[in-house]
Amino acid sequence: MIFFALAAIGIVIFVFIAAALPETRMLELRQTSRPSRAFRQYLHLLTSRQFIPFVLVSAIAQGGFFAYISASASVFISIHGLSPTAYSILFALNAVGLVTSNQLSPVAMRRWGAYAVVRVAATTYSACGLLLLAMELAGFASLLSHCVLFMLVVASVGLLMPVLSVRAMASFGQISGTAAALLGAIQFIGAAVASGIVGSLANGTALPLVSMIAVCGVLALVIAVRMFPVEQTPSSAH
Repeated sequence: MIFFALAAIGIVIFVFIAAALPETRMLELRQTSRPSRAFRQYLHLLTSRQFIPFVLVSAIAQGGFFAYISASASVFISIHGLSPTAYSILFALNAVGLVTSNQLSPVAMRRWGAYAVVRVAATTYSACGLLLLAMELAGFASLLSHCVLFMLVVASVGLLMPVLSVRAMASFGQISGTAAALLGAIQFIGAAVASGIVGSLANGTALPLVSMIAVCGVLALVIAVRMFPVEQTPSSAH
């Protein structure tokens, strides 16, 4: 039933946009839209080192985040025995951490630079993921360790996503709509793949989830270190 409701809401939004939302882009800046032109723009973006490294890190980070969203209820309710209400409160606290780190991300980017923020956040993400995996394999995982480390992972994602989106879009102002569409599509492909893998490997333990978070964290960090350029920090530029 929920999917029919979502489909109906989507149709209503589409009709409202088509009928009542005017074009906001200035006439002289508008471009003609043709499938062949869109295909060339997508191909250009997919082969650009100014775009694809940031998108890959973003998609991988979002993959681990959505793996947490899809599997955390099983971990906290089925394994740790939390009630649905207690889990809801815990999930809400993670949401607060996500929103807070989202708000801090632009401040940190202005202070230390985009690439420094990405590397610190990706390092935190990967370190927490590896620690989650090590504790799970060693049998030391607990409710407290899962609460703290998952919260740090979610907060790291909150730091990463705004910076990565800004850097991915920075060089493509003339085709910003195309770039934004491709960015969002790749992000949710990563989310769907990671969530699907975790679901297919479900075995009544937290191992599939923490393994996916560890893999996503390490991959994001490796790409950030190997493919991002070294950036002069704003504070050192003065």
